[in-house]
Amino acid sequence: MKNLPANVHPYRRTPDFTESTIPAGLLRDHTTKSGVW
Repeated sequence: MKNLPANVHPYRRTPDFTESTIPAGLLRDHTTKSGVW
């Protein structure tokens, strides 16, 4: 992952996923908090 700009901070970080370990919720439509990517 590239570095985040100096004015932003990670909200939460998850481990890297593989095809067999990705949570089902991430495969469905979902949203994130306002202001995060």
